[in-house]
Amino acid sequence: MVIDMSMSKISRSIVVVIFVALIVFLAITDCIYINKGFGDGNGPNNIIKFGYFILVFVLVFLYTYVREKLSRLKLQKMISTLYRYIYIILVMLGSTFFKVYNVMDIYPKHTLILYFLLTYFIGFFVQRIIFNVSKSDVLSVLGMFISFTLPNIIDDKTVDLNSKFISATLLLSIYIMQRLIDELKQLNIKNKKYLIQAVILGICIGISTLFGVNYLVWIILGVMSLLITSNLDTTSLKLSKKSNNTIKRRKNNYFIYKVERIKISKLLISLIIISAIVLCIYFGGRIIITKLAINQNGVCTNIVNDLRYGINTDIDKSYNNMINQAYSFAGMSTRFYLICYIYIIIMEALSLILHRKYDTKSTLLKIIFISLIFVLTIYKVNILYYQPVLTLLLVIICIVNTTNIYYNREERIKMIEA
Repeated sequence: MVIDMSMSKISRSIVVVIFVALIVFLAITDCIYINKGFGDGNGPNNIIKFGYFILVFVLVFLYTYVREKLSRLKLQKMISTLYRYIYIILVMLGSTFFKVYNVMDIYPKHTLILYFLLTYFIGFFVQRIIFNVSKSDVLSVLGMFISFTLPNIIDDKTVDLNSKFISATLLLSIYIMQRLIDELKQLNIKNKKYLIQAVILGICIGISTLFGVNYLVWIILGVMSLLITSNLDTTSLKLSKKSNNTIKRRKNNYFIYKVERIKISKLLISLIIISAIVLCIYFGGRIIITKLAINQNGVCTNIVNDLRYGINTDIDKSYNNMINQAYSFAGMSTRFYLICYIYIIIMEALSLILHRKYDTKSTLLKIIFISLIFVLTIYKVNILYYQPVLTLLLVIICIVNTTNIYYNREERIKMIEA
């Protein structure tokens, strides 16, 4: 299935229009929520928020300082990278320890270790997602440090762990998806690397559906990926030697020629593989989760039981439900989200004014955000579980939108100079 360039541009523009409309809607409900006199129901006070912003920028400044110092020392790349990762891990340990210090006694040791590991992996995936688009080390580390230092507004340890599992699996899936797109953009490549990446992505998406990411999110993303992509690599049908010999004996060489000239989209093949793997993992995983919920005790039981809420058959498409969900999300950090909304709207307006193109990867991020909000709204899922990943998606989109404007400008300059 091949989508021409004009169709993909139209599809991307439609996605951006829907995304901006959603952001405007969330911004308006956020303002209404503030004007009604409601504060951040679960969020930290304004002093902590201000300190948080200062801390993030200080940590990023120190990172750039350390990086410049290491580059001047002309160390081996491996040694220099090791020092930088030591700094990153120290930042993660310090910020995470600070957030859980007052509740450490309620976390079992193995749960606390899992908490730290998930925090690091989430930050790492954020960094890789941003770097994959922007190629900027500083901006990708900025996203990572924001994820490390985000104030924890979830008091319940089981809900907190579930939200981290959701964030980790969803962000990992996004990163593998980016790698798959990079591979498919390389035309006339004869290797089967894309098949391996499709299998890995299918496993990641399958696991994410078990941890609460509704399958409808991935269905929407899969369908839209066919519409917004263009100029991706294709492959041809190859008949086996036995089939070739059989057909040749019947003197039908023209049939072989026609069959082997059929072009099949590698993206379509990838989606079929991903869908098959997701179905196997999802249905097999639900059986295992049910048995674990019956047999296990303690925190594990609570986590596994909570995972089973992923599919809700009660659908509510009413306007009041949309407002209530928007209020629930706004109540977690009204001013922080409002800043993100305003910044995104400004960046999208600049993209329109400066005639910037909408790239595939940033458009897919917007589709995921739209799909998540849509699914959480119509299924009336507790949005608290998804607050961390929605916040991180907003941060990633803010940074990616900024880099896209700069990247487009550089590309135009290169074209003029050429």
